[in-house]
This record gives sequence, structure tokens and C-alpha cells, in this order.
Amino acid sequence: MNKQKEEQLDNNCIRGLLRKVNPVVNKDGPLCPNSIYLAGNKPCVFGRASAGVTTQLVSRRTPLMISRKHATLGFRDGHFLITDHDSLNGVFVNGVRIESNDPYPIVSGDKIAFGIAVGNDRDPEFEYIFHQMPQEYTLKRQRVSDGEENHNEKKQKCDTNVCVQGESFSIESHNDTSFEERIRIQENKISELTEQLASKEQAHSDLTLTLEKKEQDLLAKLVVQREELEAEKHEAERNLQSLLEQQLLEKEKVLKANFEEKIKSVEDERDLVEQNLQKELASKLTERDEAYREELEKQKDTLNKILNEMEIERENRELEMSKNQELLNSLKSMKENEEHLGSCLEELKRQIQHKDEELLKQEEITKKAEEDGKKAVISQMEDEFTCMICHELFIDSVTLTCAHSFCEMCLRSWMKKKKECPVCRGKITGKAVRSVVLDSAIRKMIENADNETKQNREQLIVQRHALREAEQGISYIIIVDS
Repeated sequence: MNKQKEEQLDNNCIRGLLRKVNPVVNKDGPLCPNSIYLAGNKPCVFGRASAGVTTQLVSRRTPLMISRKHATLGFRDGHFLITDHDSLNGVFVNGVRIESNDPYPIVSGDKIAFGIAVGNDRDPEFEYIFHQMPQEYTLKRQRVSDGEENHNEKKQKCDTNVCVQGESFSIESHNDTSFEERIRIQENKISELTEQLASKEQAHSDLTLTLEKKEQDLLAKLVVQREELEAEKHEAERNLQSLLEQQLLEKEKVLKANFEEKIKSVEDERDLVEQNLQKELASKLTERDEAYREELEKQKDTLNKILNEMEIERENRELEMSKNQELLNSLKSMKENEEHLGSCLEELKRQIQHKDEELLKQEEITKKAEEDGKKAVISQMEDEFTCMICHELFIDSVTLTCAHSFCEMCLRSWMKKKKECPVCRGKITGKAVRSVVLDSAIRKMIENADNETKQNREQLIVQRHALREAEQGISYIIIVDS
């Protein structure tokens, strides 16, 4: 029996304390406890209003600052761990936002903020300082038996009613001097970690600037290399053109010399023929001199025609040679360009492959950022489209003249009690207008949600419609009876 009581007391030990930095002193402040004592056997769940929330945090100025289930603080393996449940405004430990769904260890002296500062406020509205107890505080329970009360050992007590996850307990006093000393040590450690974080952020920014500068230098070098390649290309083309022109001139000289030799041989033959004809004419001065003369004229004309044809052929050959030379020059230039372009293409391929790898890495980073952003936007839209009466997404939303929107069923139930807006407390005048735009936006948002959310939404809509039909049936019966 005593062993069971000892185990129960050990499980109910107070192992930590959350103390609000700016305590709430009037009714205009937020709805939250100034001190929260943490037991070892039961985690503390923070939120606005949801099933399983043990510590409620509600902001009067910004109702959606705290999510329905914001964070959980629990004790495990001798350490306290805090977990952010994908909240809209996050959880900050010593000014740094922690990752969602990743338990984060905290130590005595850490500042824990739920949400962010709004407007001109320097500090968040829900900011606490964590203190881990130097010795376990056991909860004192009154023992009630049949007529027996044991109060033999009486010590000096300090009874303080505190909020420990929705329950009221009494704790023993402890050594304040040792406690404050530990707080100072933890604050010094926090300042050192803050300085280290600032130096790491400065190093990261310097590295980013260095990488950007290297990228600019690389681009400048690529431009310079391209200009150098263009200059080398033009220089090679000029050298090739001069070389080909020189070769063409040399071949032209050779062909011209050969052609002149042929013409000279033909002319020699002609002279020889003329001499022979003159000799024959001189030896044979007969009646047929005229016929011979005519024959000689004809032969002379024939030779002249042959010479003209040979001259034309020479010109044609020269034109053909010039065309062939041009084709040869173009072929050579094309071959050289192909070789040069091949080398440039290989270099460009290597550079493009390197850039593609960098682009793939950047695309992965961008894709992750887009998914995180989309998730945050959906969470924010869910809070924006939440009815402030039932804390669920609007079902058959209606809008009052003060521009605040609610579920039709919720507003009808509210107006049975009060005739003022649940948000601005203004008097309700006129008739609420059905908001088709909000219903359409919520329907599109639910289409992109998971199956569980869709099923819960459909069940809630069916329940609301059933309640509305039941109310309509009751009203109808009353009218008939009257």
C-alpha cells in the first residue's frame, strides 16, 4: 500500500515551471495563466481551443495568434522537450523559431514564446521563462481516513495555489539563492550561444557574397574567352584566305605559262605552215595561184578561229579554276571551323552539365520551399476561414453587416442568447447575408486536403443539416398546434 502511494507521488512530482515574462494584471489582457507548473507524468498541451488542450492561450487582440493545437511540452529521460504542431505563428526558443514536429530540448533560463509580436509590441504576447526545479516538488495530498488524521510533523509551509495543466496543487518552498544562481548561469550560456549564432550568420552571409562574386568572375571570364575565340577565328580566316590566295596565284602562273607555251607552239606551227605555203606559192606560180591563195585564206581563217576558241577555252578554264579555288577555300575554312566548333562544343557541354547539376540542386531547394510555403498558406487559410463560435471551418457561411462571418447554424444558436456580434460585440442589425464566395473557397481548399479531413468535413455537414431539419420540423409542429 505504501509502495503504491510512493509511486503515485513520484509521478505527480513538479519538475518544471513556466513563468510569464509580462504577467496579466487586468481583464483586458490575454486569457492565459501567469505561472504553469509542469509535472513529469503528464505532458502540457497548449492551444486555442481543441480536444486534448490542457493549457488554453487566447489572445483578445489577435484571436488567431494561437492555433487550435499549438504545441506540447513534456518530460522524457530527465529532459523537457517542446514540440511545434505545425502552428501558424510558430514556437520560438530564445528568439529562434524551432522546426515543426521535431522535439526541441530546453534548459532552465530559456525564453519560450508562443506566436509573434504584433504592432508596436517589442515582446510576444505569450512569452514565458522556463525554470527546471533544482529538487523535485511533490504534491501534497490530504489523507482522509475513517476518523484518523496524522499531523505529527508540522513544518513551516508556504501554500501557493498554482495551475499545473488545469489542476491546483500546493508546493514546498526551496532555496531561492541556488535557484537564482542557476538562472544566471543559464542566461550567460544563452548570451554565449547568441554570440556564436551571430558569428555563424555573418560567416554564412560572407560565404554567400563570395559565391556570388565567384559566379560573376566566372561569367566575365566566359565572355572574355568567347571574345578571344572570336578574334582567333577571324585571324585564322584571314590567314587561310591569304594562304589560299597565294596558292591560287602560283597555280595561275603555272597554268598561264603552260597555256602560253601551247599558244607559242601553235603559232610556230602556223608560221611554219605559212612559210611552207609561201614556198609552194613561190615554186608554183601557175593558174591555180588564186585557188591556192583562197585556200590559204581559208586555212588562215580556220587557224584564227581555232586560236579564238582556244582563247575562250583558256578564259573558261581560268574561271573554272577560280571557282574551284573558292570552293577549296570554303571547304578548308569549313573544316577548320568544324574542328574549332567541336572543341568549343565539348567545352560548352561540360559547362552546361555543371550548370544543370547546379540547377537540379536549386530546383530541389525551390521545390522544398514551395511545399513549405503551400503548407503555411493552407494553415493560414484554415485559420482565416474558421468560425469563432464553433472553431470549425465555415458551414453555410453568412456575413453580418459588421463584415464578420459565421456558420449559419452557429449564428442562429448564438442569437437565441445574445443579439450582438461574437467578435466585435456590435449590435446585430439587418439580416445576415449568405456568403457564397467563402463556401466556394472552403470547398476548393477541402478538395486539396487529405481523405481524413474530407470525411470529417462531410460528417460535420451531415450533422449540421440534420440539426437544421430537426429545428425546422419542431417549428412546423408548433405552428400547427397553435
